[in-house]
Amino acid sequence: MDVYADVLFLVNFGMDALCLCLTCRLLHRKLSWGRFLLSAALGGVYGVLALFMEVGALPAFLLDTAVCFLMCGLAVGIRKLWLTGGLYLLTSMVMGGVMTALYHWLNRAGIGELLPGGEEGLSTVAFLLLAVVGGLFTLLWGRVFRRSESRRAREMILTVTVNGKTVTARGMIDSGNLLTDPIDGTPVIPVNRALLMPLLSPELRNLLEQSPMPLESLSGLAEAPRLRIIPANTATGKGMLLALRPERLTLTETEGKQTSQAVACLVSPIAMEDAPADALIPATLLL
Repeated sequence: MDVYADVLFLVNFGMDALCLCLTCRLLHRKLSWGRFLLSAALGGVYGVLALFMEVGALPAFLLDTAVCFLMCGLAVGIRKLWLTGGLYLLTSMVMGGVMTALYHWLNRAGIGELLPGGEEGLSTVAFLLLAVVGGLFTLLWGRVFRRSESRRAREMILTVTVNGKTVTARGMIDSGNLLTDPIDGTPVIPVNRALLMPLLSPELRNLLEQSPMPLESLSGLAEAPRLRIIPANTATGKGMLLALRPERLTLTETEGKQTSQAVACLVSPIAMEDAPADALIPATLLL
């Protein structure tokens, strides 16, 4: 059997790129194109090198899994790598199952022979066409799963502790909240400014009330080591948000067993007079 390394690399590169895109879409993770392409290329190279590896079934499985997690870490970082890598493996299996089912259905229906290379086997073009269709089915499955999760817990109670003081806020799950710290990727939760004001020092409260806020004055504040400047892109335009790393932040479900979990997040005090809730919680924190 003749195997063309360039074709095998392109097929693996395309499949890995598609699975990475689906995984990040389902988890609301932002992708850096450079790291994303490098990760997919790593998968393509590994797919070629695997042809020359003669190892047992278990070592091969462990090596495949390790490479998958390495690709996910390279593409989106190590935050919740167990979740990203696990979902990537699940997405790959679903994609493979959908493509296999489509291939057998096309052959039984006599349509497979009409695809490019159908007389001699599945060609690269036909393979990629099936991959695109499989990706669409997988994305549809992910959206259904994500919607069912959002229905299960659309509201949560947010407990924030800053400077030894604690407040609670009614939070709403917002799948559109993709705000993160550009340095380490920590999620950001916008919180009603009026609720957070009693937790802040008088100096920081005065700065927040100024428009525009003098950023050069932040370095002299007691909270300065825990402050972050977050770039934001909203419907009204681009801007910068001030965010604070609290001493402790806890999310509590409002339904069911009312379980609580401590999360590592930033909070950003913003005006939310007309918002349906006091905090907009990223959907990624529920996964």
